[in-house]
Amino acid sequence: MHACRGLHPFQANASRLNVHLPVHHRARRVVCHAVCASAEAPPLEFVIRRAGRQDVGAMAAMDGGGATWTADSIYPSPFVWLQAETVQPLATLLVAVPAAPAPTHPPTPVLGWVCAWDIAAERQLDLMMLSVHAAARRRGVATALLRALADRHPRRRRAVLEVAAGNRGARAFYAAQGAVEVGRRRGYYADGGDALVLRLPLPPPGAPGTRERAGQA
Repeated sequence: MHACRGLHPFQANASRLNVHLPVHHRARRVVCHAVCASAEAPPLEFVIRRAGRQDVGAMAAMDGGGATWTADSIYPSPFVWLQAETVQPLATLLVAVPAAPAPTHPPTPVLGWVCAWDIAAERQLDLMMLSVHAAARRRGVATALLRALADRHPRRRRAVLEVAAGNRGARAFYAAQGAVEVGRRRGYYADGGDALVLRLPLPPPGAPGTRERAGQA
C-alpha cells in the first residue's frame, strides 16, 4: 500500500531546493510493538528511524520500480528521487526496520517508509509517499509511521496527499484514518491513472502505540 505524491510543486526548482544540507534534529528512534490488524499475521516489533542512503535501494524496490510514479516528475525513478530526499532540508524521511531478526518478520531489511515535506506557508504536511512491504501490511506499520511523523511535527495537525484512484487498499486505510477526498488529478501517474487528493488528520503527538528512545538516526 502506498500513496505516491512524487513531486511537490516547489520541486520544480530542484536546483535551488535539493541542496545538500544537513538536517539538524535530535537523533531519535521509535520502538513499535505493533498490534496485529490481521488475525492470521503475527505481531511485529520494529524500529522507526530517519532513513539514510543505505536504505534507499530497499525502499525504492518496494515501489515496484515506479509503477505509480508521477508522469511529470523531474526524477527518472523512485531510487533517484529517494536519494535526493535523504538530504532535502524540507523533507522528513522515516523508515521502519525490524528491531531484531525473527522468524515472524518478512524477509526484507525495510518494512515500510514515509516521506513528507513541511512547508511553513502551507501549515500542513505534504505527504509524498507512505509505503509498506507487501508481507508487512495490516500489521500496524503504516499507522506507526504516521504516528512517528506526527510526533516529529507537533505543530502540524493535518497532511495532504494523493493516492491512486484504483488503489482500494490504500484508500480504505486512509478512510479509516479520517481522510476526506478534496480533489482529483486526472492522468497523474505514469501509467495514466488518476490520483485522488486527500486531506488527512494527523494523530496527536504522543499517541498510544509508539515509544521513543534516544539513538542514532
